[in-house]
Amino acid sequence: MLLIAVSTICAQTSSRKKSAAAATGDNPLALPVLSITVKGNQQFSAKAILAATGIKVGDIATKDAFESARQKLVDTGLFDSVGYQYKPMAGKKPGYAAEFQVSEVKPLYKVQFTGLPGTDEEISKYLESRDPLYTGSVPPTQQIIKRLADFIEAYTAARNKPAKVIGKLQPIGPNDFVVEFSPDAPLPAVARVEFTGNEAIDEPTLQNSIGAVAFGLPYTERNFRELLDGQLRPMYEALGHMRVRFEDISTEPIPPPTKGLLVNVKIVEGAVYKLGSVKINGASKEERDELLHVAGLKPGGTVNFDTVNEGAAKVKKAVRRVGYFNVTVTVDRTIDDVNKKVDVMFKVDRGDKYVFGDLTINGLDLNGEDAVRKMWGKKPGDAYNPDYAEHFLAEVKDAGIFDYLGPTHSAVKMNEATHTADVTLSFTAEKPKPGKKRPN
Repeated sequence: MLLIAVSTICAQTSSRKKSAAAATGDNPLALPVLSITVKGNQQFSAKAILAATGIKVGDIATKDAFESARQKLVDTGLFDSVGYQYKPMAGKKPGYAAEFQVSEVKPLYKVQFTGLPGTDEEISKYLESRDPLYTGSVPPTQQIIKRLADFIEAYTAARNKPAKVIGKLQPIGPNDFVVEFSPDAPLPAVARVEFTGNEAIDEPTLQNSIGAVAFGLPYTERNFRELLDGQLRPMYEALGHMRVRFEDISTEPIPPPTKGLLVNVKIVEGAVYKLGSVKINGASKEERDELLHVAGLKPGGTVNFDTVNEGAAKVKKAVRRVGYFNVTVTVDRTIDDVNKKVDVMFKVDRGDKYVFGDLTINGLDLNGEDAVRKMWGKKPGDAYNPDYAEHFLAEVKDAGIFDYLGPTHSAVKMNEATHTADVTLSFTAEKPKPGKKRPN
């Protein structure tokens, strides 16, 4: 729907008519635009929208000019509707107050560039120079994608690396998408990676680690850097190299018969850091002391983030055992580059506390069920420990109170409304071995 409202001056004083006629000839209503505003915009700035219209303060207000400006906004494909109006302004200087009303297309998705020459920043700056409304996020319409692809093709041609460019909506996570622009041709795959500068970790170990995730995948520098960070950075952080860098990444084709790219990576390992303070946030003092003991980290030695993450897992397990089933434990690090140490903070978010509810026992007669209930040891209302049921079944088996006891298992039903955990224990009889019968 296009909204167009044009207000003109219905009456003017004789002096204003004379001044307007003197300025514009025989048309006394051809007055300048004295102000311009934009309403309805949320994702795009008024400045960018006005730049796209071509209308400026001081321009003569004519219907043709505003129609042309409206059409320019429509042609961007970024607006569901565009309207305008201009009204006479009160004051000594005759003229109009103009207003554009827009309704923006939603949703917008972040733009990503893959396999194109230059950096993302260089491509983005080029697009901004061609389109005042380019913000790095766009609606995934064919009109928008085609226009940006044309701009990017012009960019690649200007760099003497012309390429046919396509754009498409790509998933990058659950309910998370980007509009990706890339060459309309298969990207070369990673076939081999070679490293320089590494001392703490030998090259075969590095190659095996990166090869497990990179070999055979289409190469882009962004994605390859993500693989380096995901695979190799944790290996270095386990050795205390907290500021390891992957630099001077370059590629070259591997001669036939091998197909693909050789990727060269320079590793700057940096200094080895020590473990500084270790603290707990989200627990009482008594609990903090106990949880720090559970984490088992000793300040002063070389920091090992494999061990730090294991400590976080131990803290989480300890808190779950006292009823906080949905607890999360995150690790915050503060790196002191002067003293070459890392302070660690475990942030504990307990969530709601859960307690044991009903106990159901399947597969036993009344006597057997009664014996198990007496052994159970937990009452409704006791803090729910998710490890307890399986531990209890192991104890029952070790106690040997049932002849020919077969596999057992436990199941739990979590009640989010009452924060209770109803446990079911299931027992089965051992299957007789061929040729043997159980005694009566």
